[in-house]
This record gives sequence, structure tokens and C-alpha cells, in this order.
Amino acid sequence: MEIIRLPGYTDREKLEIAQRHLVPRIAEESGLSDLGNVFTPAALRLLIREYTREAGVREMARLIGKVYRRLARMKVEGKKTLPRRVGPRGLAPLVGPPPFLAARLSAEPQVGVSLGLAYTGAGGDVLRIECVVTPGKGDFHLTGQLGEIMQESVTAAWGYLKTSLVRDPVLSGLWGDSPGRAYLLENYQQPDSGDEAGPPRASGESRATLGRVIDSGAPEPGFRPESQPGECEPAQPSDHELLSALEVRMHFPEGGVPKEGPSAGIAVATALLSALVQVPVFPKLALSGEITLTGQVLPVGGLKEKLLAALREGVETVVLPSTVRPEVEELQAELKKSLDIVYVDNFLDVLPLALVGLQELDGTEVS
Repeated sequence: MEIIRLPGYTDREKLEIAQRHLVPRIAEESGLSDLGNVFTPAALRLLIREYTREAGVREMARLIGKVYRRLARMKVEGKKTLPRRVGPRGLAPLVGPPPFLAARLSAEPQVGVSLGLAYTGAGGDVLRIECVVTPGKGDFHLTGQLGEIMQESVTAAWGYLKTSLVRDPVLSGLWGDSPGRAYLLENYQQPDSGDEAGPPRASGESRATLGRVIDSGAPEPGFRPESQPGECEPAQPSDHELLSALEVRMHFPEGGVPKEGPSAGIAVATALLSALVQVPVFPKLALSGEITLTGQVLPVGGLKEKLLAALREGVETVVLPSTVRPEVEELQAELKKSLDIVYVDNFLDVLPLALVGLQELDGTEVS
């Protein structure tokens, strides 16, 4: 057997299907063909965006049928006047409040918050990714209903950043001068030494070394000039020690919604980097692409559904791997005309697009 996956309808296609086929058929089945189409186009668009999250139109047909059944009951009960038109405000009394609210995208840049795009069984969705970083003991807390592949994406993104912030010239330069690093250094917690009796005392060899340093007048890392013999304070931690001792908390809201698929790597890395360096991320920017341990951005699928979700939620710019450009060019023009689609090959290409104040690094390709 072979499984054939069919792409979902766009919002405009759903609207046309409802107006041309669903509403006339359901009105006739309900005995209200004389009323015709009682829905305004705005009401149908509201049904599509906030009452249903599906690739097809089955749930929308059920809700349309619910409205006509309510109207048919009102007619049987002898109501003198039936509503000739149902607008957006008239939907809630007939079918209840919308179960899906449009994502409230922030209008201002935020630190540690990025948007990813996911492909789900009901089409595409926008993932809000939140991250905070504090001094700690090297714990990584990941919350939200995530599958194994999503967890692996987070692990790969964190592994890439931990090494690249020390070795990569661009990232290490950004990290070294950042307010986030200064804060973490100031509040760095030394690993437990197991000695609770006070500051560690220098051994005989350490005292001898200290004596030679004092005699020669040369500074010794880890010792204060004004400290007494036998007393010392810890040396400033290296970047590797600092990053290994962080407590990272990453949260994917809407924990009741399962999230799976290898496509959130660069969005996760962006949220992590923003939290580490305390540089905000541009709002209304969504990212989709898997990341490797070397920072390469790999192709992803479900592009039509993801772009539909971006349009529905008010996203203005979408960052995609450059390898998917041929697939995007084959999609309908209505999916692309309202979106600024930018293609990247490496995570470094994402920095000027996502982080505020790094536009001088721009070397990306725009569609």
C-alpha cells in the first residue's frame, strides 16, 4: 500500500467551496432553500480561521449545518422573523464561542521569544517558543507537549550554540560583548565544593606558590592582592564553564497541543541565543528549518500548510532554508504575495533577520 498525502485548502479555496457547494446543499437538506445563503463572507472567514483548524472542510460543513438546524428549529417553533443574514457577531449565539483564537503576535521585539512554523494533521500552525536563562547548575527544562523529534531539535540547537559561542568568531564576538554574558558572570554560582566551613584554605603547596607570587610581585589569577595568605577567591569562569552551569527553561505554550516534526531548529536556536545575549527578536517573524551541530539549515516539508498558518496569524516575514526555494515557487501566488520570504543556508544568516541591531551582518537572499 502507498500513502498519498494531499495538501490542504487555502482560506480562499475554503470560502469558495462553502459558498458554491456546502451552503446551498445544507440549506436544501434543512428545508430552508428559500433562505439561500444566510452567511456573510466575513462570517464564513471567521468560521474558517477561528472555529476550525483542518486541512479540509468537514468541520466547517458541520458548523454550517448547525446554524441551519437552529434556523429550521426557529421556523418550526413559529418564530415570525428569521435572520436573513448571519454576520460575525451572530455566529457565537448560534454555534458558541470560537475554540481557536488567532495568535496574539507582539508588536514589540521581545527577548527570548521566537516564532516557529509546524505542520500538523489539521494543517499548519504557528509555534510560540519562549526561553529564559539564569545562573544555575546546568539544568535544561523543556515544557510543552513535544515529541521525540522536537526534543532532538532542541538538543541539537543547544549543542550548536554551546560550542559556537566559544569557537565561532561571529557568535563569540556577539556573546563576549553582550549584556547577557555580563549578567551571568556577575551572578555565576561556583560548583559545590563539599566544604561548608567557609572559604577553601590553601594547601602547603598553594601557600608556597602564594609566597613566591607575593615575593615576585606578579599577579596570580584567582588571588586578590589584598587577601591574606591562605585565603583565595575563585578565578573568573571560562565561557565553557559559564554555559555549562546555566539553568535554561524553554516553553512551548499550548501544552495540550501535540508538537512533532523536525522543523523548529532555527526557531529554537534563535530563542536560545536571544535569551543568552539579551537581544530582542523582531516580532511577526517566523522561522522554519532544522539545524545541525555545525549550524547548517536543513530543508523542511509542509511548506504550503506552514505559509497558510503564517498568513492566518499575521506573520509578515518567513525564514526558510534555501534548498526549498523551488518548492515555494510552485505554490499559489496568494500564499507568497503577502509574505516576505527569506532564504538562508546557515544559522549565521538568520542573525541579521531575527535579532535587533545586527542588520550590518545581512547577507541573506530574499524572494
